[in-house]
Amino acid sequence: MNSDKTLLLYTIDELGFYKKNSLVPEDHKEFLGFIFTSKGSSGHPEILVPKYKLRKLSQDLSMLLKKDVPTARTLAMIAGVCVI
Repeated sequence: MNSDKTLLLYTIDELGFYKKNSLVPEDHKEFLGFIFTSKGSSGHPEILVPKYKLRKLSQDLSMLLKKDVPTARTLAMIAGVCVI
């Protein structure tokens, strides 16, 4: 039985699936740049924005406000941070 489990985990790892998955249950998991929780502060599942993403957005917005005329590239960069 143990050798079957070892073979399965080895195969999953070789295929690249094990790196993104966990065999241990967790209350929260970071995925695609967001934190998914099964039990949020309200007792319901939540999707949270990590603090590092908020800091980056704040820095980018500060940079935008300092410019007289923002470039299309700067606006696209900030829009990308908001979406992803």
